[in-house]
Amino acid sequence: RRRADDHLSLVAGIRKLNVRELERQRIRTVVDLAVTGGALPAEPHRGARETYVRLARQAQLQVEARDHPLPPFESLPAEPERGLARLPEPSRGDVFLDFEGDPFFGDSGLEYLTGWAFREVDGAWSYEHRWAFASAHERAVCETFLDFVLARLETYPDLHVYHFGVYEPAALKRLVSQHGTRAEALDGLLRGGRFVDLHAVVCQGLRIGVERYGLKELEPLVGFRREHDLRDAALARLDVELALEVDTDGIDVALRDRVAAYNREDCLSAAALRDWLEARRGEVAGAHPPAAAGEFQAEGKGAGSRPAHSGSGGGAPRRRAGGPERTRRRPAGAMAPRADARLLPS
Repeated sequence: RRRADDHLSLVAGIRKLNVRELERQRIRTVVDLAVTGGALPAEPHRGARETYVRLARQAQLQVEARDHPLPPFESLPAEPERGLARLPEPSRGDVFLDFEGDPFFGDSGLEYLTGWAFREVDGAWSYEHRWAFASAHERAVCETFLDFVLARLETYPDLHVYHFGVYEPAALKRLVSQHGTRAEALDGLLRGGRFVDLHAVVCQGLRIGVERYGLKELEPLVGFRREHDLRDAALARLDVELALEVDTDGIDVALRDRVAAYNREDCLSAAALRDWLEARRGEVAGAHPPAAAGEFQAEGKGAGSRPAHSGSGGGAPRRRAGGPERTRRRPAGAMAPRADARLLPS
């Protein structure tokens, strides 16, 4: 119904208070907003005029996208340490991380699948993943991943760990705190600016004619093509999460393979996005990579490096994406998850 009505909620980054203000001024559709160019008929009671200029430009790009096979985009003015300038120089050692988690498992949720993609010495892609079907298993998986990164740093001291959104670093912080393991290692990686949030890079550096700034929505623009159906992947993840609550014997090899294939493509999609963003950075004057940081020590292992930035900061809320590709049914009485910050441009 909202799509048929061309409802204002389809504009990426718009908030309820903005919708109410626009409707008060008789601007009721995406096209209506695009036509205004941000010049509202009256001074807004809610929100700043600059906000409505930004939302109108977003609406214009989305309307334009309706007549083109790929969404149009534009680069935002370059700012130090923001947007495309957050990207460090690429390294052959870079790692692309993605979790699959169940926030309703037990008292604190469960990261039941940790996957990461990286290039081998010959340049070929490799993918590793580990399963955790109980909270006690998370510790070993967390240690395996962090030990992998620390060992890889010895060969590639300029590597970074890329992710899409705030979830992955926040999940790692929860895991090391909850299980009392590898805290110094993770602290060294965070302080060294090893984690790079590609969602923040996109939202701060570009304006794109999409309704949702999600990884899947950006794939046509980036040129990444999945081999596995997203609807099947969503059903497979739901089956895993239901089995976690009933009987993990129901998570057979075939089901694990379906979820792992989805997770692998998420990692590779993030890699394709990073490469596409790197190409865009070369087109924007002033979008230089951040200055190198100093060396750091991680749990007794020397990790001399030139970290680029502190791409993922402090305690982000623990939550999953809000789009259909990552949703699941909530048990009766469970609290609804909050909207995911990765959907909204800054």
